[in-house]
Amino acid sequence: MNLVGLDVVPPPKEGPSDRATTFQPVTGGTEQRDGLKLMVTAYAIVWLVLMGWVVMVWLRQRILDDRIRALGIAIEKVAKARADRS
Repeated sequence: MNLVGLDVVPPPKEGPSDRATTFQPVTGGTEQRDGLKLMVTAYAIVWLVLMGWVVMVWLRQRILDDRIRALGIAIEKVAKARADRS
C-alpha cells in the first residue's frame, strides 16, 4: 500500500507477552565490561562532583562571611565618627 509516496507499514502482530522480559546477553560479542566496575566508577564520579560542589559553596560562603564582617566594621566606624561629631 502506498500513501502519497510513503509506504504504510502494518503494525506488528506481536503483543507485549511475545517480547523478552529479561536481559539476554549477546553471545560471541567481543566487547564486554564488568558491570560492578562501571557502577563503582559512576558512583565515584558522582561523589567527586558532589564534593567539588560542596567545597566551592563552602569557599564562597567563607568569602561572603568575610565581606559581611568587613561591612559591619565599616558601619561601626561611620556610626562612631558621627557620634563623635555630635
